[in-house]
Amino acid sequence: MCKFVHLLLIVGITLSAQIVANELVDPTRPKGFSSGSVGPNSDTPNSNVLKLSAVFIKSTGKYAVINGETVAEGQSWNGYELTRVHAGGIVLKNQDGEKVVQVNNFSIKKDASNDF
Repeated sequence: MCKFVHLLLIVGITLSAQIVANELVDPTRPKGFSSGSVGPNSDTPNSNVLKLSAVFIKSTGKYAVINGETVAEGQSWNGYELTRVHAGGIVLKNQDGEKVVQVNNFSIKKDASNDF
């Protein structure tokens, strides 16, 4: 009988823990945020938002991180050609013209010669 009670308690605790875990809400999540939302931090490939995270100017070439993807100067990306990379941003070109995208507002300078 004692083993049955222990088994019943273990099963009860396990089930209640699973129910509580399904109801937990992240207290740091912004109001109105859903995991499927489209915005600057979205991983949706068709998003019209361009987020330039970083530029790298090295002796071996110039690179930009656009929406999380590393693109070399002169390379094509999502219908654009990355025509220019400079310390403040990039220039993208397509059949509609040029688009200038500035790097984020943070000024972070780091020695890129060590291929970090």
